[in-house]
Amino acid sequence: MLLPPGAFSDRPAAEDDFRRLCAPDTPRGRHARAVQRRLASGCAGWKQRPTADEFYDAVRAEQPTERQASIIRMWGAEATVAEIIEAWVQQAYTLRQLVAALRRANFACAPRIHKINRWAVKS
Repeated sequence: MLLPPGAFSDRPAAEDDFRRLCAPDTPRGRHARAVQRRLASGCAGWKQRPTADEFYDAVRAEQPTERQASIIRMWGAEATVAEIIEAWVQQAYTLRQLVAALRRANFACAPRIHKINRWAVKS
């Protein structure tokens, strides 16, 4: 079971993290490049492929639509650990926001949940 969102940091990536891992012109936030790349490959068979902007809104949706939940479940299952971290660095979400979105979308991929739970903040 995915730990509650409060167990994860709500700290956005620092500017130093961004400069260390991304080119200066890398899009951030609503247009995070890591999200754009994963959506392009992970949703290739979708009738209407989601955009990074749509993903950004889906992560923040308090009551996600079925499409938003599907986008979040796809991200949780198909994004690599490197892509999840890269999207955080590109300010697509905080870890707490991501975990909250995964829980609202009823994400149930046990191996990935185990990996994500390891990122919980130790008290």
